[in-house]
Amino acid sequence: MPPSEAIELQKNAPALKIPNPQPQPSISNEKPVTAITLLLQWLMYAFYGWALIAFIYLISSTVYYYLNGKNAASYASLSPYAITAIVILLGIAVLCNVLYQKNEPSTKKGSAAAIMIIHAVIFALFAIGALIATIFIIVAYYVSGNGESSVVWAGFITGLLVFLLYAVTFIRTINPPRFKWINRTYMIGMIAVATLLIVFAIIGPTLRTLNSKNDQLIENNIGSVATTISDKLNNDGTLPESLSSLNLSGNALKITMNNILTYIPNSLPASYPYFYYELCANFKYASSGYNSSTSTSQNADDSANYSDFPNYSSHPSGHYCYLVSVASNSPILNSSTSTTSNN
Repeated sequence: MPPSEAIELQKNAPALKIPNPQPQPSISNEKPVTAITLLLQWLMYAFYGWALIAFIYLISSTVYYYLNGKNAASYASLSPYAITAIVILLGIAVLCNVLYQKNEPSTKKGSAAAIMIIHAVIFALFAIGALIATIFIIVAYYVSGNGESSVVWAGFITGLLVFLLYAVTFIRTINPPRFKWINRTYMIGMIAVATLLIVFAIIGPTLRTLNSKNDQLIENNIGSVATTISDKLNNDGTLPESLSSLNLSGNALKITMNNILTYIPNSLPASYPYFYYELCANFKYASSGYNSSTSTSQNADDSANYSDFPNYSSHPSGHYCYLVSVASNSPILNSSTSTTSNN
């Protein structure tokens, strides 16, 4: 074949097409999200959230205790329970966190994303609510001028701390990929905050609660003892000689058997229909709101200092006696008085 014809055949021959290489799907290094992973994710968020509820109470009671002259018995009484709740709930949350972070996806999708969004919204709402409450406390104080400054400062500090806790918990929940350190930092930070708060709570309101057990026991049961004395008077026509002759039970019996409460009958001669006696106890702390300038005189020789209904929840620290007057409805005394009048 002549060279010219060979060249012509090459020109007319169909061009050979080489297929372009197809992109290969990228292989992810992340493990597939399993049901166990989703369960750990949910439990971690939930227990962090419950722990924060306990944080709110313990922060408020501890801050109020230190700012209000250590006169916070009503708040302090539940501090041991809040400490126990934080230890248990935060411990479970940290355990779930440690297990979950091993398989936590950097980008959450599907069910993992739904779980994250639900809890992130809850934490964000609590954070915003705490911030709004904090601002309202300050605004209300300066606008109205009412309230104690210590209470206002306690509310402000509590609201601010609660806002910060919920804010960082929100960040941990969404766990931005660029902040790979947030997970470990949050977990260690929560443990540190809990430890510091518990230490201050133990040496403050919790220790007060333990030391004032007898105070609370007396306040809660001395009224029952007084009522039983009155019933005994109405039945027998005379005051009981001692507390051991009373029909008491439970904690009311406990404060009389352990000499926590002492009884002085006929501290003032009876003047029908009134009888007079004293109930005395040693108190570790002054009661909340006690004011010595407005308290009743302790002069037991003056009947004007006795009361039919003493305020048993008001007392100073140390030894204190309630001066009690009680009117008798005893038929024995009524009969005796009527006979004397006829004669």
